[in-house]
Amino acid sequence: METRSQWAPGLLAEVDQHAAAVRDILILGDHGLGPVELADYARGVEDVARDRGWRPGGHDWVTLRLAGVCLLAMTDGVMASISDGDAALS
Repeated sequence: METRSQWAPGLLAEVDQHAAAVRDILILGDHGLGPVELADYARGVEDVARDRGWRPGGHDWVTLRLAGVCLLAMTDGVMASISDGDAALS
């Protein structure tokens, strides 16, 4: 499995932005960033996307969003505090 350091910088930046957006959505919605919340969010994204004809394998919004969820899970929620206004990975 590739590590984050092996990803192309542009791709990592896109995934990082999606991870920050997911983090903000879950925290601002008082859901938390635990594995259950991340899995629920990912399942919801995938369900809606599949209902609309999406299939895995592309470099598209859904794939990047799911990669962002995976990045959050891999970092074990270790991200800058939303109260800092910083959406970058720590």
